[in-house]
Amino acid sequence: MSISVVTLGTSTWPLVDRLERLHGDVTVVRRCLDLAELLACAHTRMAHVALVAEGAEELTASLLDQLETDDLRVLVVEGHDESRVQRLGVGSVPPDATGEELARIITRAMLGPARSPSSVRDDGAAAPGERPAPGRGAASKGATSNGAAATDAPSDGPASHEDAAGRALDRAITDSEASPDSAPGEGRIGPDGAGLGSGSAVSAGSSGDPATAHDPDESDALDDAEACRLIAVWGPAGAPGRTVTSLNLAAELALLGRRVLLVDADTYAASVAASLGMLDEAAGLAQACRLADQARLDREGLRRCASTVSVAGASLDVLTGITRYDRWPEIRGSALDLVLDRAREDYDAVVVDTAFGLESDEEISSDFMAPRRNAGTLTAVAAADVVIALGAADTLGVPRLVKALPDLLDAAPDARIVVVMNKLRAAATGRSAAESVREAWERFSPGYPVAHTLSWDAKTCDDALLAGAVLAETAPRSALRHEMSALAELVRRMREPDAHGGAAEPVGAGAGPAGTRLGRRMGAWLRRG
Repeated sequence: MSISVVTLGTSTWPLVDRLERLHGDVTVVRRCLDLAELLACAHTRMAHVALVAEGAEELTASLLDQLETDDLRVLVVEGHDESRVQRLGVGSVPPDATGEELARIITRAMLGPARSPSSVRDDGAAAPGERPAPGRGAASKGATSNGAAATDAPSDGPASHEDAAGRALDRAITDSEASPDSAPGEGRIGPDGAGLGSGSAVSAGSSGDPATAHDPDESDALDDAEACRLIAVWGPAGAPGRTVTSLNLAAELALLGRRVLLVDADTYAASVAASLGMLDEAAGLAQACRLADQARLDREGLRRCASTVSVAGASLDVLTGITRYDRWPEIRGSALDLVLDRAREDYDAVVVDTAFGLESDEEISSDFMAPRRNAGTLTAVAAADVVIALGAADTLGVPRLVKALPDLLDAAPDARIVVVMNKLRAAATGRSAAESVREAWERFSPGYPVAHTLSWDAKTCDDALLAGAVLAETAPRSALRHEMSALAELVRRMREPDAHGGAAEPVGAGAGPAGTRLGRRMGAWLRRG
């Protein structure tokens, strides 16, 4: 089996000379002068593995995703931005490796699985449930593998190469020691002096120090009790109220004593900062994505990108959205995925305000890896534990959500879908508004019943927007605020998805009464569509 290699950087030349003396199956087909030439070689698929020295500092998660799309695996010579590229999940090569050792490392990298940057934390420790990232031990001069090649490679490669590479990999994993990471979600002192931890204040008997308020065992127990950390609020086109719901859901979760991060991932109409009256917009999410793309996003970096906002006596952190609509290429899917992974570790609840688009039309019009405007929405719903599918409770909003729900299920196969109808009012649905909406929904979209409804209160929402506040501050006794609080309690009490992945057991297609005015108009709307 012939394996083609391209190189970047003059420090790879001694390694190449040793490799070429073997006259084996691993051959170098080009020595690139810069990263652009390496990308061009990858696009032509002329090589299987890239060996990088000088130029490793330019590698980012997005570039590595592009190279993997072209079936090119990357190895970096040790000593060239080593700690950062390890966090990106890239394997390393000792600069003094012999030709035989280099051939084994390259073979292992090509046959092994792709890198897994999200499984490597900023301190080098493996994420829960993952094996530690392999490192170069004191006794193993030989080889570290590709970043995620901890599992056995397929057995169809050369037997001698595979056996030797496997032994080298086992030695590297045995020698590497991953230091335990600190417990996720370090406590923070709230306005009333109480620590805001994973769903409760600092427990009795603790020292009261926010940094030591939660030990790993306690955090694991709380994770089992409240497993829904990442909540995406999504809805189809037509302004169903995604931002208002996201804001108030995050505020209500914060008032329940949870450490909350609100993320504005809307790449079409980011408005969380304006809705909260934040005049100093800095596109915190774009900054976090930039750091994540460079594998430099740690806990402190995420805190610096976020802004802390006080809401009704509690506080929540906000990653503000893009300040101009033409900045959407800064919200890359791979980078946002890393940001959400970091946020999931550091916060008890992460609420993501998304856009409406679930299409991937860019992949049809472009034959190379490029930024996707809907990548933020698709990444958020795919990573979410719970997706709140928000629809407007009228004859346009309900059919739109019915038609868009299959696309949401495809985009978020592992998430629990919670259907919520917003802007509920008798003028749009007829008498018995809630029953009319539920009956119409169950007729045309059985299997995912309406889990919650939110009434329409334009004056209350306008007052909150004008004040740059949430409903718990401007209208704490309003019906809409109580419904938001009930939605937060519903999400807080939810557990892991059931076997069907839905919010409830499927409802039969014929369930519920038929023949309401809203149901008839919905049927006509859907038939015309």
